[in-house]
Amino acid sequence: MTMSTYLSTQLLNTVFDSVSYTAPANCYVALSTTEMSASAAPTEPVGNNYSRGEVVFSTAVSGVTTTSADVSFSCTGNTWPQVVGCAVMDASTGGNVLVWFNILPRTVAAGETLVIATGDITVSIL
Repeated sequence: MTMSTYLSTQLLNTVFDSVSYTAPANCYVALSTTEMSASAAPTEPVGNNYSRGEVVFSTAVSGVTTTSADVSFSCTGNTWPQVVGCAVMDASTGGNVLVWFNILPRTVAAGETLVIATGDITVSIL
């Protein structure tokens, strides 16, 4: 899991320049059909019941937090393009990438569900 340029800048400005950063009320996982990078937005599937999944993290301990519930994406209709990355976003649509990661390519066909299991997303600042 890699922190985005956006979040890195916000945290550095908050700590070293006393610039306020307001944490999002909720975070969401976005799937991406293109590989992610520090400054890239995800290229999300369109249609067929796709929407970002709300994600909940545990309280951080020793600079590490993990997801505390599954995040599920169910495809209806046509198969989504191959998913190769994910991003944790600060909004259910639009918004900013907070952290990102690439995954082994996965095709999600109609009637299938892609599940990111509890604990599979780990974020650390060490």
